[in-house]
Amino acid sequence: MRKLLIALVTVAVLIALNPVYSTATGPQGGLGPEMGQAREALSNALAELGVPKGDKNLLILTNAGYGQIGPQTTEPFLDVAQDVTGCSPGRRSLLIVHTSIQEPLWAALYRKAALS
Repeated sequence: MRKLLIALVTVAVLIALNPVYSTATGPQGGLGPEMGQAREALSNALAELGVPKGDKNLLILTNAGYGQIGPQTTEPFLDVAQDVTGCSPGRRSLLIVHTSIQEPLWAALYRKAALS
């Protein structure tokens, strides 16, 4: 539970609470520096949880696509999360939570404990 909290806080702090938001758009019409920070935060969260990319026991909940960073869409976060973690909507391991567009981007990583 402590590792889940650390992972959640890491992602939330580096993405949702970052006060330096750029209005520059990346190649997908998304966020420039913020998606680099998202990539780093997700990589750190995976390291904290001690799971490799593609772990079948990993689940990500996020409001990406609904929440915003400033006036920018957060849809590119879905691509970043899929690329870094291996989770995807098709595998039912990347779940999108519908929220108000005024809510900042957030993500939570959860790893189901392996049964011995």
